[in-house]
Amino acid sequence: MPSTPTNLSTGVPSLDDYLGGGLVAGDNLVVVAEERTAAEALALAFAAEDPEATAWLTFDGSTPPADVRFEALDPALVETDPESMVRAITDIAGTHQRLVIVGFHAVYQRCGAAAATDLYRQTCPRLFDADALALWPFVAGEVPASVLGPIGRIAQCVLEVRSESIRIVKADGRSASLQGAVAELRWDQPGGAPRIGRELVVGRLGEGLRRLRRERGLTQRELADLAGVTPAAISQAESGRRGLSLETLVPMCESLGIGLDDLFGTRRRDHHVLARRERRRVDADTTALFEALDGPVRAYRTTLDPRSTGAPPFVVKGAELVLIARGLVLVDLGDDTPVMRAGDALLVLDQPVLGWTNLGPEPAELFWVLPSAGRTGSVGPDDMEGR
Repeated sequence: MPSTPTNLSTGVPSLDDYLGGGLVAGDNLVVVAEERTAAEALALAFAAEDPEATAWLTFDGSTPPADVRFEALDPALVETDPESMVRAITDIAGTHQRLVIVGFHAVYQRCGAAAATDLYRQTCPRLFDADALALWPFVAGEVPASVLGPIGRIAQCVLEVRSESIRIVKADGRSASLQGAVAELRWDQPGGAPRIGRELVVGRLGEGLRRLRRERGLTQRELADLAGVTPAAISQAESGRRGLSLETLVPMCESLGIGLDDLFGTRRRDHHVLARRERRRVDADTTALFEALDGPVRAYRTTLDPRSTGAPPFVVKGAELVLIARGLVLVDLGDDTPVMRAGDALLVLDQPVLGWTNLGPEPAELFWVLPSAGRTGSVGPDDMEGR
């Protein structure tokens, strides 16, 4: 296994600050940009940060920057021998800690949505397990939502980049305050280096609306009816593209019995805490991940076949702890989908665990731990047998 990357920067210092300290070893950073120049600028900055450790992999023959390793990838191989393509990419991660993987739209155009999604689904977890850093730039419109949606669920970090703003769609292991945050995006010059400016309030509004709908079980249309606006207005507000006036927000909050501070997250707290194991720590046999939960607990063991999906047999209201013993597992929390590897732990505070998916080619094993008092539902421990 290659050494852990020592340079965890995105190549954009202000973006590192915005992410709370840059990248984390194993991060797959997906960038979805409205304009090609923005996607290219972020890819070039990432590569320029550490050229000797960077490999530029391309599916569409695009020209790489100087001073980095270059590999042209043939999309046809994804059709004929996808496992060889996955191995080729992960083998490069064995010698280069930073990968830029461009031209993924060529895979979609040549092989279709299912094959393109499956290639990412197989490659991302292996790069994650190898502690590599990978930047995957996309241009909106070149790859459909049917592909970008599943990719975003598996990736550790997802950014949406527009001409004047950047939104953090997903950032595993970071504070809840980052999820959905929107900040100004500035450019030194057209096609030049990007810089992140102040946070925009529309990001907090969008995240608050999504959280509110999830907690109340509302559709966008139902929330729009309460707010007296169109479903499109709610959709645009949730994506951080536009705001809503106080004349709209105040009556909506009053009808739902909440305050504006609840909606904008001024009292926001983390809904879950993800603890990554120290991959190469050898000075201790036991590492404490969380403080012990009060009261008696129950623990269940679950095994998953390669690329299979399972779910808890009953719903829990309260804290849940998921521990990964082996494999690469995506945990489904609804809006959040952290990806975990062996030795990682996830403490879920106030949203139920909906399911888990083994992303890897080998069987996975996890432990589900919860206070017995926090359990609801009619399925008992005996029903766990065989899971």
